[in-house]
Amino acid sequence: YSLSASVPSGRYSLKATKAAYQELLVDLPEITATTPPLTQALALRPGVRLRGVVRDCLVQAPLPGASLQLTQAGLVKATAVSAQDGTYLLTTSLADGTYALSASKSGYATQLLASLALQAGTPASQDLALCPAGGVVVLGTVTDSLWAAPLGGAAAKASAGAVSDLQRAGVWLAR
Repeated sequence: YSLSASVPSGRYSLKATKAAYQELLVDLPEITATTPPLTQALALRPGVRLRGVVRDCLVQAPLPGASLQLTQAGLVKATAVSAQDGTYLLTTSLADGTYALSASKSGYATQLLASLALQAGTPASQDLALCPAGGVVVLGTVTDSLWAAPLGGAAAKASAGAVSDLQRAGVWLAR
């Protein structure tokens, strides 16, 4: 960079900014009529970077088109939409802190991670799984009780009592 201007004697600050980097403010030495040209290095620190994959919680397939928001103290700091392969990248010029991350998509229940500690300059990863809205999802594996081996083709079925209420309200899936 190169800055040149005729300024009156006094104290000045130099500010450097770039998207996804923390702002830097440097105090310059006092400027007088006889001050020679100044050289000042400016090293910007990367901001918070968070990446991950959004998946369907039932089949673990990538979920494109999910909206993601990174918030701090209730204010939106960064947004992204998951790509065709379910990946997302959120970048912001903010410093270290605790953030909330939400992911939503039509037809799916919103997932909220209310307390996510992130450090500026340190890439972080957080995968998310969205479940279909409007029901209860019960996931599990039917196994052989002696060998604990998964039993392919086995079925899981709800029966009387509170469990049947879950069956009426949601989805059952046996793997």
